[in-house]
This record gives sequence, structure tokens and C-alpha cells, in this order.
Amino acid sequence: MFDLNFSILIIFLLIWVLLGFLKKNFFGPIGAVIEQREQKIAGDRRRLDDMVKEIGSQTSHVESLLKDAQLEAATIRESWLKQGEAVKDKIVAQARQESALLFDRKMDDLDRQIVHAQEQLETEINGYCAKIKEIIL
Repeated sequence: MFDLNFSILIIFLLIWVLLGFLKKNFFGPIGAVIEQREQKIAGDRRRLDDMVKEIGSQTSHVESLLKDAQLEAATIRESWLKQGEAVKDKIVAQARQESALLFDRKMDDLDRQIVHAQEQLETEINGYCAKIKEIIL
């Protein structure tokens, strides 16, 4: 029986030595590698979170700039539309004024032509009247 207990003790001692050897040469380095990897992953996650925050703030800044640019573009567009309307109104008023002057000139020419035609007609009528008088008398 003593031999059996002694062999159990030796087996226990060998397992203990094997576990110590494995812990020192296998589990220790693998644990260190796993811990380094976890630290690297944690660092990468922190950097990723920082990048996401930075992208969010830059996106907000760009959106703000875009909104300002859109407002400025709308203001400029309105300004150009108002200037265009003013130019259009000026051109239309000038065209109306010129057309009124042209109309007046043409009406004056027409009045002169009418007067001239009436004078010619009167002259011709007087001539025909004189001829009729000569024929009748």
C-alpha cells in the first residue's frame, strides 16, 4: 500500500512539475501575447472612437459651412434676380418711351400726309370744278 501512495505522490509531483513547466514556458508567453493583443485591440478601439468623434465634428463643421454657402448663394441669387428685374423694368420703360416717340413721329407724318393729300384733293377738285364750269358755261 505504501508503494501505491508513493507512486501517487510521484505522479502528483510530476503533474505539478509539468504544470509549472507549462505555465512558465507555454501559458505565460501565450497569456502575454493574448494580453498584448487585447491591449492593442483596446487601443485601436480608442483610436477608432476618437476618429469617429473627429469625423462627427468635421462633418458638423462641413454641414455648417455648406448651410452658410447655401444661404449665401440664395442671397446672391435673390440679389441678381432683383438686379435683373430692375434692368428689365428699365429696358421695358425705355422701349415704351421710344415706341411712344416713334408713334408720335409717325402720327405727325401721317397728319402731314393727310393735310398734303387734302390739299392735293382740293386742288384737283377745284381744277375739275373749273373744267366742269367751262364745259357747262
